[in-house]
Amino acid sequence: MKTQKQLEDSLLEIWCSTEEAASEADYREDLRQMHRQMGVGGRPRFLARTWFYAAAAAAVLLLVMVGEYHFLNKHTQPVERMSYVTSSASKGEFVLPDGSHVWLNSGSSLSFDKANPRDVTLEGEGFFDVAKKDGQPFVVHTGTMAVKVLGTRFNVRSSSHFEQEEVSLVSGRVEILSGDNTVQLSPGEKAGIAGSVIEKKTADVSLDASWIGQELVFDNVALQDILTSLEHWYNVNIRVASDVNPDARLSFKLRKETLPEAQRIVSRITGYRFKTLDEHNIILSRQ
Repeated sequence: MKTQKQLEDSLLEIWCSTEEAASEADYREDLRQMHRQMGVGGRPRFLARTWFYAAAAAAVLLLVMVGEYHFLNKHTQPVERMSYVTSSASKGEFVLPDGSHVWLNSGSSLSFDKANPRDVTLEGEGFFDVAKKDGQPFVVHTGTMAVKVLGTRFNVRSSSHFEQEEVSLVSGRVEILSGDNTVQLSPGEKAGIAGSVIEKKTADVSLDASWIGQELVFDNVALQDILTSLEHWYNVNIRVASDVNPDARLSFKLRKETLPEAQRIVSRITGYRFKTLDEHNIILSRQ
């Protein structure tokens, strides 16, 4: 008399052999083999029939369980996800497995599947220096858009704290997809995305990428351009009141100064005042 373990092993062997069966005769023969393994034969009596149906039901259940196990084992693989995160007080530079470099501004994160490091998801602000890889595209996903490139340098700003997402292209070429809209950028162009609407314009994109350096140096630079650099340097949004002259030109340098220290420098030079609305939004006005 076979033990339950021996019976299960025999049924498993028969199940594996049926995966390639192609005819009804094959299935009938396999069924007869299962009957022999379960000790079923001859003319069954009432109790034998009862035992047979119970054993057959158990065998079918076992085969279903074994089949599901083999199917899931073959067709599902655990997904390993990598994440890079910066705190609210730090920035970071990282090298992705494909050789691409990414700088993350404060309070930002980048994640991707280990199996596909050229398809990433960004929250916050990141500057990308993408390595070319045999024509394989590099795609950055954000809340409402996807930025597709082959090899280039560009800045992406995407945060729930700000009214719109931004892409600024330093070199190469990128394609932006948002909803049903698609826009291509050339070097020196930037796009603002609100919802699925994309607005493209020419700009000094070096200002948007200035935060990845070690210092900010302003030499007779317009206030509006300075504020743009400060927005990216400190990962905030600065609004300008109507009583402020955005064309006023200033000269100063920042390296490790905190945001309040930078605000005091600008206020001392211009006489304007910064008002903090929340952690990420500031307004500059005369009063």
